Amino acid sequence: IMHKEGTVHKLNLFSPRKASKFLTSQIPDPWEKKDRYNCLQGLKCIVTAFTLFPLRIIIFILFIIIAIFLSFIGTLGLSTPKKIEETKPMGKFRTFIRKLFRLNLRLGLFAFGIWWIKTHRLDKETKKEKFQIIVSNHVSFLDAFYMAHAYDVCPVAKSQVLAWPVIGRVARLFQPIPVARDSKDSKLQVKQEIHRRAQPGSGFPAVLVFPEGTRTNGRVLIMFRVGPFAPGVPVKPVCLKYPYKHLDVGNAGFLRLVRSMFEFANYLEVTSLPVYHPSEQEIVDPTLFASGVRAKIADVLNAPVTQHTYEDLFLVSSAHKAKISQDFEMSKISEIFQLSLHDVKALILKFRKIDKSKDGMLTIQDFSEAFGYGSNPPQHIERIFDILDHLQTGKVDFREFLYGLALLRDDASLEQKVSLAFQLYDLNGTGTLSKQVIREVMKIARSSGLLAKAVQTQPNSSTSSSNNNNN
Repeated sequence: IMHKEGTVHKLNLFSPRKASKFLTSQIPDPWEKKDRYNCLQGLKCIVTAFTLFPLRIIIFILFIIIAIFLSFIGTLGLSTPKKIEETKPMGKFRTFIRKLFRLNLRLGLFAFGIWWIKTHRLDKETKKEKFQIIVSNHVSFLDAFYMAHAYDVCPVAKSQVLAWPVIGRVARLFQPIPVARDSKDSKLQVKQEIHRRAQPGSGFPAVLVFPEGTRTNGRVLIMFRVGPFAPGVPVKPVCLKYPYKHLDVGNAGFLRLVRSMFEFANYLEVTSLPVYHPSEQEIVDPTLFASGVRAKIADVLNAPVTQHTYEDLFLVSSAHKAKISQDFEMSKISEIFQLSLHDVKALILKFRKIDKSKDGMLTIQDFSEAFGYGSNPPQHIERIFDILDHLQTGKVDFREFLYGLALLRDDASLEQKVSLAFQLYDLNGTGTLSKQVIREVMKIARSSGLLAKAVQTQPNSSTSSSNNNNN
């Protein structure tokens, strides 16, 4: 707004509230690993390699042999229905074989160094209460071992698992509900099947669901999917925790599990919560129901909750390779900056290429070279960098980088670009621009040809100009 005294006051066209929260919020990374090693621990691993490790391999082989035998007996002659809704509960003999298999799963936990399982029961008064759905946070492949050992369940599992040799036959013994994560029809069928099996008197074991949809490090709870909560029936929450001194088994893949066999001992703590009965409002709103159960589990684990979803998992590999902490949520990025998952993955690759020091931070030299100015940045590049470096650390992290590029995109709104341009030339942070500064900006724009380009890109610019003159 131009005033008579020759100053321009900043218009509040771009509300920075959501963007500033995105920059300043402290969001924990659900997939970050925190190993704690020293020389003494290295020596212990060497000793374990020649003592406990061979024993654990023998136990693991024994576990596999028993598992193959029991799954073969338990599924012999068992036909696979063409439609999941045609699945019928198993008879007494197969149920007995499944019970023996569940006992064998404890042997599998022994093989991975879990000698003792510490159990906390917060449901002593209601432990005999029946339930048809059981939910838990998801930390490791071993979660399924314990849950199937402690409870008679039929899990929701990836459809690919049923096609795997050996493992597919084992899975059939537990009558899983297969889900294809990239198919909306499959997700709908899973919801319907959970609802069918969750009905009293269905004859099926309780449905086991890890509502996070993926493994995390166990120190953070991400968003719960609403599938297991859609039927609106009571659910049994269980909390799993893997305390450790050296090796963090959170979000552990197969190789890290093998590595855990070199530890002297690994630990598992289980907390059994009372059956959660949804309120009338939660029965109508599965999202609210899921949030209520997640809050109960988070309270027991003393863990923060984030808005990360299964979609964020697709960024994990790219982010960690670029030394980027995943302290941002894809849902927020999409909401604030209208960027897709593909856009963010491309920006991570760009960030990794620009980051010369490979420490997940950009210096002013990195930033300048990215714009083609070499190691001696001009003033306006320094100003952009200074604006993005909101903590004034002399470096820009990925969230700040993302924020800046979102504003510089061609499809960013005019309001956003105006706001950024104002900040670039408001060097003293007074919220005003003097006539002198505006003249200098216009001179730079005219000499560089930017002004002419800007006029050419405006639709009906001559008409608008004549109208303004008439006004």
